[in-house]
Amino acid sequence: MPPPGPVRGRRSREPSGDRGTDERTAETLLAAGSPLGVPWIDPADIAPVVAFLASDQARMVSGASFAVTAGDSAHITA
Repeated sequence: MPPPGPVRGRRSREPSGDRGTDERTAETLLAAGSPLGVPWIDPADIAPVVAFLASDQARMVSGASFAVTAGDSAHITA
C-alpha cells in the first residue's frame, strides 16, 4: 500500500473556528510547504497507484513502497 502524504479528507478539514477561514489558511500553509504547491493529495491521485498494485501488471512487484506524496518525500533524508 502506498504511504500517502496529506490526503484531503474529513480530518484535514476539521475547523477550529470559522470553517471558511480555517480551511483557506490551512490550504495556503500546506501548499506553501509542498514542493509541487499542492495543499493535500486527493484520493483520486492515490487510486491509480493502488489499482496498479492490485492488478496483474504488478505481479512482479514485491516488497516495494510507492510514495504518493506530491513531492513531500523530498523533505525526507536518510
